[in-house]
Amino acid sequence: MAGVAGPGHAQRAHEMANPGEQDPRHVLPIKMKEFVASLGSDLTWAVDSWSRDMSHLLSENARLSAELRDLKERTASVASERAVRDPQKVEDITDPNRPTRIKQVYKEFTDGDRMDAVDALGKVFPDKQANHRLVCEIFEVAFKAATMAINTVREQLPRTLVNPASLHTSQQPVIQEQNLKKEGKEPVEFCFKYSTIPDSETHHRDADIKNITDTISDYLKRTSSSVDITAMKQNVLSSLESRYPGTEKRSLLRKKLKLVPSFISECCKLAWQLVVQTPSMHIQYNEKKFDPVKHELPSTRKAPTSDRISHYVWPTLLNKLNGTVLCKGVVVIVDSEV
Repeated sequence: MAGVAGPGHAQRAHEMANPGEQDPRHVLPIKMKEFVASLGSDLTWAVDSWSRDMSHLLSENARLSAELRDLKERTASVASERAVRDPQKVEDITDPNRPTRIKQVYKEFTDGDRMDAVDALGKVFPDKQANHRLVCEIFEVAFKAATMAINTVREQLPRTLVNPASLHTSQQPVIQEQNLKKEGKEPVEFCFKYSTIPDSETHHRDADIKNITDTISDYLKRTSSSVDITAMKQNVLSSLESRYPGTEKRSLLRKKLKLVPSFISECCKLAWQLVVQTPSMHIQYNEKKFDPVKHELPSTRKAPTSDRISHYVWPTLLNKLNGTVLCKGVVVIVDSEV
């Protein structure tokens, strides 16, 4: 007797005959295994690819960092060489007392503070030409005072560092030395001096002195806008009075100077800022022939009718090292007016 097939057998036979219609309960685990295997393969490839990319990026970063260091070193070397050759072309742009900024300050001072001082004098004293000249003269005297001060620092400092114990603690040795010279006698050393030292030590000493003086020069320039100019201003006032002999002229001068006290202070400050630059800035106010490279006429004049300078209204600003004109001076030519 033949057996009778059950429903389960019939379903399996149907699935085998129609694989596309398999039971989802059997198909899902298979599909999940296939998906996980595929995902694992994709992740493995992605991680390997990412690792290769990261390795390349790290290598490239190391190469670029090395190039940047080399570039910085070469740039610093070039900048250092340029600073030695021409210090004015290399400056700290964050420094408010840098040369290019001081040059601009000088120009603004010429157009602003100078004219304000002329106007202040004009309210009481109508002689316009005399007012312009006095304003210019104040600055000329202030610049001389500043130049003497900075020269004293630059000359005495290295000398003092070479032989610090040679500083006199009183005027008595100096007086005795002067008296001996007058009598034709050899002056006696009243103070200790270094004995002869080997050349190698002299070289190190000179290098140290240069480092110290350079540091002090940087300090003077950095602090030039906040320097106390009280003593310099008093010196300027005394020097101006000495230029005007006679009670009447000196009395008139004092009346005029009382009208522009802040201008005198600003002249002292600006003059100091000029002389502490590296290289120093210089003013010129004594040339007799008009030079369009160095001079310009007051705005009221259209064109020069002569090449002979009558007087300066404001000095020319120059680079002391090479004579480059930084700001033109304002001049009045012969047979003309301000």
